[in-house]
Parts: sequence; C-alpha cells; structure tokens
Amino acid sequence: MKKMTITEKKNFENLKVLVLNQTLLSWRNTGAIITRHFPKLEQLHLVDNEYEDDQLTEFKTTGGWVETLSVLDLSLNRLKSWTKVLEIIGGMFVNLSQLFLNGNRIVTLVTDAKPIAFQKLKTLSLSENLIDSWTSIDALNAFPLMDTLRFSKNPLTTQMSLGETRMLVVARTDHIAVFNASPVREKERKEAEQLYLKRILHELAVIGDDKTEHERVLAAHPRFTRLRELYPEISIDQSGNTAGSGSTAGPRKLASSLLKVSIIPMSMQATSFDPLVKKIPQQMKVSQLKLLIETKFGVQVPAQVLSFRTDSRSMPMLLDDDNAEVSYYGMQDGSEVLVNDNE
Repeated sequence: MKKMTITEKKNFENLKVLVLNQTLLSWRNTGAIITRHFPKLEQLHLVDNEYEDDQLTEFKTTGGWVETLSVLDLSLNRLKSWTKVLEIIGGMFVNLSQLFLNGNRIVTLVTDAKPIAFQKLKTLSLSENLIDSWTSIDALNAFPLMDTLRFSKNPLTTQMSLGETRMLVVARTDHIAVFNASPVREKERKEAEQLYLKRILHELAVIGDDKTEHERVLAAHPRFTRLRELYPEISIDQSGNTAGSGSTAGPRKLASSLLKVSIIPMSMQATSFDPLVKKIPQQMKVSQLKLLIETKFGVQVPAQVLSFRTDSRSMPMLLDDDNAEVSYYGMQDGSEVLVNDNE
C-alpha cells in the first residue's frame, strides 16, 4: 500500500470544513497548507491561534479555496484593526458570507473610505471586543447583505439594558433581521425606528436654531433623513410637543398629550401590588413619575428602578434619566411601567 505524504497535492480536495483551533499555526503556514491540500474548502475555524494584525499581511493568494470559502471564524485572537480585516480578509475572501471575530481587540468599525470588501457578507459576530461608539454600528450599513449581527459585551453597551441596546442597534441599521440570535419582527423594527426618530427630534428641538449643534446632531445620526422619509407624520416642535399637538387648543390639546399607562409594582417595598391604570402627560419627567409612584405605592424615589414596555411581550427599557420626559423614551398608550427597586 502506498503511504500518503503531506507533500502530495489535493489529498483532501473534497474536504469542505477544516478546524484548526488552538494549533498556533502561523497565518502564513495555515494559508500555504490549505492552498496545497484543501482547494475546495468552504468553512475554516481558526479560533485562539494568537493572530495579530501584522500576521494577516504575511499570506495572500487568489483562486481556489479563497473563492469557495464562505465561513471564517477568527474568534479569540489578537486582532485590533478592522481596517486590516477589511483589506486582507475582505480583499482575499470575496465570497465570504459569515465572519466571526468574537473575543478580539477591535475598537472601531469606522474607516476613512466606504468599504468595498464584504459586499456578500450576511453574518458578522463581534461580541467581546472593545467597540465603544455608535459610529461603529452606523458603519454596518455599508454592507448591503448583512442581516445577522451578534454584538454583546462591548464597552458601548455594558451600561445599557438589553432592551435599549436592541432598540438602538435595530433602529440605527438598515437591514439587521436577526440580532443576538433573536429575529427582528417588522413591528419591532417599526417601533424601534419611530422611537429613535423621536429621540433625534427631541435633540433638535432642544438646541433650537443653533446651526453648528444642528449639524452635529445630524452627523451623529446618519439614518435621520431616511427615517424622516419612512415616518413623515412624526414631528416634534420646540416645546417638545408631538405632531399636531401645537395646533390644538384647550381640552383637546390636553387630551391628545395624555398617555394611558399601567403602573405595575414589582418591588417588595410596595405597599400594594395592584396595578394602577393612570393617564399621564407625555411631557411628564421621569422624576415626576417617580414621585407619583412613591405616593401611590410607598416605594421611596431613591430606591426606584423604573422601566417600561409597550406590551407584555416586549422587552422592558430602563427609564434611566430623571430629567427626560417619558415621550423621549417612546412611551405610548397602553404601555406598562414596571416598578422595581435597587436592593
């Protein structure tokens, strides 16, 4: 029987999946071995091999497996530069549809020029990196087919509730359909985008006619123009009133600015656990809502942790700014305010 040697080419030409996790093979040697022996590879897993940015430049090739590869896992390495990933990985693997970069050291996804790589990328996983700005989330809109994102345990969202993180990521991206393994329904996207638009409009209302600040706000929210096109009926005047409220007088104006909400005590400090259905003004501040709750349920203001959800199936969102009006968070008729405590 003939002995198979590692120098023979195409010994494994029909192999589709290769796992070389924790082998510490260099990027150059890995590329050379695959080029020689696995020309039709479709999935490559290179987790925890201590790859750094500079190593990515040590191997480049065209044709063969770099055109058939659709899944690449580079999690738990030492990659810092998204620009290098775009240039080397994106430039070489033109048909890549899934890229996993969990547990690296990437700080930003912002690049000087609009990326031309990863135009076929559908799934990107970036959990446990060092991403700390919303401009990185905005940058994902440069990839037209990307509809699945994993993004957790980054500095950007460590202090945010899961509900608010999800809302903002969905609203700031054009076409994310699955976020952290959970599908984004059409209704959820619409509500997230409308809430996000209201927040931007509130910012613009506060700054008034300051042109420099106006430009700064618009630069910070690249989807604003698109959201205005999607929801032209939403507007807020400089007094913080929603669309139509400024043109209505007397009782009609007051009625249109009231929200009917259910306040649900969940704190053991509450004197009653019966939900309270109450009409509150859209312009009520969170601090005023807390005073109301203290009066009705006996939970002291400093101890209160408030959140709300649009219905019983929605994820709660923290009401974490005492000076913000409830309308800033997108609270609407039928919402539920959940009263917890910090103990």
